[in-house]
Amino acid sequence: MTRSSRGPSWDTMSAVNRALALAKRSAAGEMKRTTTSAGTTMKSSSLNNILMANAPKQHDSTRGTRRSMNVGDDDPPPEYVWYFGFGSNVNPGKMTTSRGLTPAEPSPLRGSLKNFCLVFLHAGYATVVSKDVFFGRDFASFREHASKDTPAEVHGVLWKLKLEDFLELVQQEYYYDTHEVVVDLYDEDTFSANGKNGVGTPGTTTQEAPENITTSGASSEQSHNSSKKITALTFVTTQSFNLDPPGSGPSSRYIELIRSGAKQIGLREDYCAWLDSVKVGR
Repeated sequence: MTRSSRGPSWDTMSAVNRALALAKRSAAGEMKRTTTSAGTTMKSSSLNNILMANAPKQHDSTRGTRRSMNVGDDDPPPEYVWYFGFGSNVNPGKMTTSRGLTPAEPSPLRGSLKNFCLVFLHAGYATVVSKDVFFGRDFASFREHASKDTPAEVHGVLWKLKLEDFLELVQQEYYYDTHEVVVDLYDEDTFSANGKNGVGTPGTTTQEAPENITTSGASSEQSHNSSKKITALTFVTTQSFNLDPPGSGPSSRYIELIRSGAKQIGLREDYCAWLDSVKVGR
């Protein structure tokens, strides 16, 4: 999104350094791999606190500078990171043409973030809240204006990006913080050298299994039916940002970018149908 007066002055380079620190620690396996379901006690009625109460965990980092990008630890930066896009970044054209990024893999992976809901309260742009927050008492007025049957999982695309491309993306996302999440991959998105699929075509990809993917319940030959999870980085609205009032929604142009991208990339049909029902902001 563009710059906004909806919160304090946004320090882009501090956001970049926080993202870099998280990417390094995530790659080093220092982040605790846990699901991000509900359970946090909300001590404040502030909507921003409610929004973030059960958000994916963010790792604190030391502020740095553009020149050094030094976050004060000895972990080498990863060459690549997995980024989970759930808003307009599900759209391949948005990622490659508008943002000028070159994903490391031509066919991205698809997956879902369980126990979270997609909302459009970030100046009309997308962010996520936990399902317990969305369906809780404090979110009732927002829920009244939300699209019917908002799913308790957020579907999106996993882009494998060079670290420098991801940090460039961070600089384009104002008033979002970088968080680590665990994404459930679609069953049909497997890792094999025996076939290749185009974007949006269920089947087999030629990607090698990343180091941070875990498979349970089956051998590698049975991975099509297994529970596959991948640790990725994503963006969630920062706590200091003033969220939209009830009745707000995305612009027609923005939601159409998401709808067309979701269909092109092959997100679940029922999720695409829900996106079609999302109300445009007034």
